[in-house]
Amino acid sequence: MPDLPTHHTQINAIKPPSDGQVDYYGKGRDSGLILRVSHVGRKTWFVRYWVNRKGIKTRAKKTIGQFPGLDLKEARSEKARLFVRIEKGEDPALDDKEQARKTSIKTVEELCDKFFELREVELFKGRLRRNVNDEKSMAKCYIIPVIGSYAPHAVTSDDIDELLAKAQKRCSANRANRILALLRVLFKFALSAKGHKCVDENPAINIPAPGQERAKVIDPPKTSEIKELWDRIENGVHPDKGNPILISPQIQLVLKLLLLTGQRSAEVSQAPIDEFDMADRVWIISGSRTKNGKPHKIPLSDSAYELVKQAMELAKQDAPNSPYLFPGWTGRNGLRRGTIPIGKTAPHHALKRVTAGSKLDRFTVHDFRKICATQMAELGVLMEIVSEILNHSINTVTARHYAKPSYLPQMREALELWSDHLMKIVQGKNE
Repeated sequence: MPDLPTHHTQINAIKPPSDGQVDYYGKGRDSGLILRVSHVGRKTWFVRYWVNRKGIKTRAKKTIGQFPGLDLKEARSEKARLFVRIEKGEDPALDDKEQARKTSIKTVEELCDKFFELREVELFKGRLRRNVNDEKSMAKCYIIPVIGSYAPHAVTSDDIDELLAKAQKRCSANRANRILALLRVLFKFALSAKGHKCVDENPAINIPAPGQERAKVIDPPKTSEIKELWDRIENGVHPDKGNPILISPQIQLVLKLLLLTGQRSAEVSQAPIDEFDMADRVWIISGSRTKNGKPHKIPLSDSAYELVKQAMELAKQDAPNSPYLFPGWTGRNGLRRGTIPIGKTAPHHALKRVTAGSKLDRFTVHDFRKICATQMAELGVLMEIVSEILNHSINTVTARHYAKPSYLPQMREALELWSDHLMKIVQGKNE
C-alpha cells in the first residue's frame, strides 16, 4: 500500500499501473484520505472512515471527486468537512446515497409518469382495477394540480388530506375514495424498487376514506316505462317545435344489446367482431376488456343474436375492413372509419338526448345492467346465474381453486327468458 504523496506535483506525476488499480493511502494529517489510480489513468479521491451501522462498527467509503479537478488542498478540505459530519453521528456515504435515491424521481408528476408506464403493461398491478385511462384521468385532474410539483418524499398526510378536500368539492364521495385508493397504490409503487424507493413511507396509507360510498338507487322501472324507453331508443323524440331527436341505427343496436345482455357499456360498444361465435350463438368477451380481467362467455338469445347480425351487416356497409362491431368515425389524424370503435360515452349521450325532460332521464346506460339483472331475478332466475351473466367474481376459496362450473346452459335459458319477457313488454303484450 503506497503512501499518498504530499504535494500536488508528486500526485500529478504518478503513473498509472499496467493493469487494475492502485490505492495511495494518506498518513498523518491526510489519514483517511485515499487516492485510487486506475490503469486508464483516472485518479479518484475517496475518504475511509469507521461508523456504527445497526450497532455494528463498519468501515465505510465516500467518494469525493477526481484529480486534478479536485486537487490535494481541496481534497483535504472536503475530508475535514466529512469528518465533522461523522463526529456529529452522521454517515455521509449512506446519507448521501439515501438522498440521491430520494431525488432520483424529482416530482410526483414524474412519479405518475413512471407508474403509468409500468401500469399499462401490468408490471405493477396494485389494488385498483385495471382501468389505466380512468386512473390517468384522476391523476391529471385531481393529483397533479395539487401535489404534482412536490418531491415524492416530501409529501405528507396533511398534503393528502388537503388534496382530498379539494377533490370532494368537485366530485362524488365514490370518486374521492377512488382517488385515495390511487394515491395509496401510487406511493406503494414509490416504495418499491421499480419506483426507485424514492419515499420512506406511504403518506396515504392511514388516511380514512373521505366519503361514505352509497350505491346509486333508482326507482325500479314500470313495465310501461321499459316500453317507452325502448320506443324512444327506436323512434327518438318528436317535439311540437324544433327538429326530431333521433338515435343512429348503430347506437340503437348498442343500447338494445345492453338491455338484453346486461353487459357493460364499453364491452358492447367497443366489441371486436371476432369475439362473436355466430355458429354457437356465443359472445366471448376477451379478458383484456372485462373489469375483472377474466374472459366472459355470454350466450346470445334469439333477439340478441338478430341484433348482432344487424350490427355486422351495418358495419360491413359502413366500414368493410373494420375489425369492430360498431366502427366509429375518428375525424382525427386522417384515420378512416372503423380504425377505432365508437366512443365509450356515445351510448350514454344518445340516451340522455332522447330521455331529457322526462321521468326516464333518471336512467343511465349502466342502469340497463341493473334492469336486466333485476328483471331476471323477478322471473325466477337464481342469483348465482344472474351473477355469472354479469361476470361478478365470487371470491371464495372454493370458487377460486376448486369448483369451476360452466353455467352456459342455465345462462342461455335465463337470457332467453328475459329476452322473451322484454319483447312482450315492448310489443305491448304484457299490458
